[in-house]
Amino acid sequence: MSSLHSGLTLDDGLQNSFADARKGLLRIVVVRIEGEKLVLSFSQLPQLEWDIEYDELVIPYVSDEEPRYIFYRLDVKNSFGQYQWLFLVFSPDTATSRQKMLYSASRSIVKKEFGSDNIKVEIFGTEKKDLTLDGYRSFLESKEAPNPLTVEEQILVDMEVNETRGAGTQDRSSHIGGLSFPIQEEFWSEFKAFKSGNINFIEVSIDISREKILCTLSGNRSPTELKDTFPPKSPRYYIYRFNHSYEGASDDPIIFVYYSPGYTCSIKERMLYSSSISGFLSQIQDKGLDVLKRIELSTDDEFSEKSLLNEIHPPKMAPANNFSKPKPPHRSKHSQGVRPKVEDCINPEFGNFYN
Repeated sequence: MSSLHSGLTLDDGLQNSFADARKGLLRIVVVRIEGEKLVLSFSQLPQLEWDIEYDELVIPYVSDEEPRYIFYRLDVKNSFGQYQWLFLVFSPDTATSRQKMLYSASRSIVKKEFGSDNIKVEIFGTEKKDLTLDGYRSFLESKEAPNPLTVEEQILVDMEVNETRGAGTQDRSSHIGGLSFPIQEEFWSEFKAFKSGNINFIEVSIDISREKILCTLSGNRSPTELKDTFPPKSPRYYIYRFNHSYEGASDDPIIFVYYSPGYTCSIKERMLYSSSISGFLSQIQDKGLDVLKRIELSTDDEFSEKSLLNEIHPPKMAPANNFSKPKPPHRSKHSQGVRPKVEDCINPEFGNFYN
């Protein structure tokens, strides 16, 4: 019996099934967590073409209230002659929080035990429709996008656009438009887990050489714990769900954090991350994620529950006190000057002195 880093053990039956799967002997392997063990729930040999028997084999294990790991073999092989597999993670909204956390925390380890190189596509689903054959095909279609422009190509396009608009030479040479890089498939699996509440943050990096957006870390952390993950010399994006209570009510707004350590990273990195924010946010918002707040941080900035509360619920300003002009000091008639008031100079016998 194999012991995994998460504390779970891989029972002998599942180890044997994984070995047979890597040889291409099985069509499907379904895994569940039982107590402190990863156990085999179901397996079967291939009988028909993969797409013909897909729904018949997969759907029965995504229709109950319990999470599952499902490995499903395709009929294609990689350059080493090994069959390629789908890794389906089913975690329904009706599952308990403990189950969701356990399956989320163990997912990468289970995939590694099976053999990450054998997995072609990984999909996370919370509903049956997510993991049907139609759902799988829709997932692939959503990933198809035209190849992105390089930074140099983007600059040329921006120059042509400015030239068409009649912009001068100075404007054309100084403007670089927003960039939009493609996002790796693994990110969208974590994105789905984030939307369903299984995890509360995703760390995002940009692979500059491949010009691609990657998910580098995910899980559940408090604001202070999350700041501990900020790399000292590289920028990052973070999507963070801030679960908290305010004035007796629960709230969980989604915050986008752009972290840049300043001049410890290269100018090109800072330029790429800064120019790619709008394109990245546009892609995740198109998938239904409502970002309430955008925050930009550096190494020295505070990122804690207190600082986030101040961002989401700014302190109410006390109403300004109305300034009352003080009354002038009392002045006696003598102090008002030599000339008396007119009314004081009226004598019934002589009339108005000044007339």
